[in-house]
Formats: sequence, structure tokens, C-alpha cells
Amino acid sequence: MTQMQKKWQVLMMAAAFFVTPLSFAMGCNDAGEPVQSVDLSVNGKVLDSWDVLNTEYHRVKLPNGMELGIKIEPAEKEKYLEILKQTKRTAFSELVKITLQDMNQSAPKKDSFTLGGTNSRQGYGNVGKNDSRPGVQVDLWLLKPHCVSEKSLMKDSK
Repeated sequence: MTQMQKKWQVLMMAAAFFVTPLSFAMGCNDAGEPVQSVDLSVNGKVLDSWDVLNTEYHRVKLPNGMELGIKIEPAEKEKYLEILKQTKRTAFSELVKITLQDMNQSAPKKDSFTLGGTNSRQGYGNVGKNDSRPGVQVDLWLLKPHCVSEKSLMKDSK
């Protein structure tokens, strides 16, 4: 093993030592509650990442010049009941309501509204396409982990 390979190996081990503990904490707040996180990719490349901390629009400037607004909020109880009744299932994964808007308009118009799983990939093709610009493929990668905290462990042991 060359000297350069040894230095690279030591650097990678040090990075793993510091990064691994952080990755366990991602997605959970200090109270041990799960936090919805989103990675947005355009044409296969990650453009933005954020935690959903409120139901306001998160703005992202797409490579085609469009400013896209993304709102992610909990699905309504009525929607769950409707799906349960339609599918005759007794349970299914947690959902979020996803709204996309073109924020370039003076009065933003709703582009798309969907329901998606809190742990899913939601794909949208031709986003922002109009007479003067091409559309792009936008993917939202949603992650909402199950969190384990000392408090939840103590509650479970009673």
C-alpha cells in the first residue's frame, strides 16, 4: 500500500467516525419525534434538501428558470378514511399532501397536488414547461423515520 493510499484510508476512517453518529440523529428532533425530510432532484441530480418544519412553500429555482414552490403537509383524516373504505384494508403507510406551484407567476397557480407516502419517491415530469422553456423531471425523495429516544424506551418498558 502506497503512502497516499494509507493517508486516504486514514482520512476515510476518520470521516466515517464523525459522520456515522450524525446519520443516526438525522430525521429525529430533540424530543424524539420524527421529522419529514425531502431531497429534491432534477433530471437525476440532487438540487436541494430540507426538513419540513411548517406547511409553508419551500422555494427552489429549477435549472430551466422556473421557481417552484413545494408545500408538504399532513394528509387529512378524511382522506385516510376514504382510502380505507375504498381499499377495504385495515391499515396502510402514513401519507402527506404535496402541492407544487409555479412561483414565477404574480398570482401563483397550482401545478400539481398529490398524496404520497412519508417514505417514498414522488416523480413529476415536464415541470415548468412553457413556450419559452423546456420542462424538467423533478423527483421528491421523502423520508420520515421511526424515532427511538430514551423517553420512548422508558415508556415502552412500563
